[in-house]
Amino acid sequence: MLGPSLLTALVLSQAGPAGIPDAAPPMGEMATILHDTLKKLARKNNEDAQRFFRTGNHPAALDLFKQAHDLDPEDPDITYNLGATYLLLGNHTAAEEQLRLTLRLNPVHVPAHVSLAELLASSPDSTRMEESALLLMRARELKGNDPDLVLRQARVAVRLGRQDEAERFYRDAAALVQPQLLAERAA
Repeated sequence: MLGPSLLTALVLSQAGPAGIPDAAPPMGEMATILHDTLKKLARKNNEDAQRFFRTGNHPAALDLFKQAHDLDPEDPDITYNLGATYLLLGNHTAAEEQLRLTLRLNPVHVPAHVSLAELLASSPDSTRMEESALLLMRARELKGNDPDLVLRQARVAVRLGRQDEAERFYRDAAALVQPQLLAERAA
């Protein structure tokens, strides 16, 4: 058991200015605690926003995705969700900004490649359509031969006037889908 004078000496040795006990953790630890707390709150807002998004309340989802992004602007899932919501609501400039940020934060984020490619493909600018084709090619490299990605590549090739390439993509997509259809019929 500690006596009163030993206890007082122990408290004073842990004291801050003017003998006030310093109960706060060191600054580095405080920064870590704050950082972790902000990330948790951002994830919670992101989850809540996803629920609003799934139920069709896109303006409420957008507000929560913005709050989540403010709390953790370097989380690629949050930046993607924010960008996808902007895209759905027709704010193409903000959508493009967030989708590009997502790819800077996570260069292998396939949904961001696909969403940005779709956004760029809707432009009459051939340079943006070329970038769309490159994004879809990269998404296909990352995800593999997904028929949906191949069909998207075909549609962009058509818009670029590359009929031979588009035809090849359509054939590739059909070859990928045919085994799936046969398996479904057999089941």
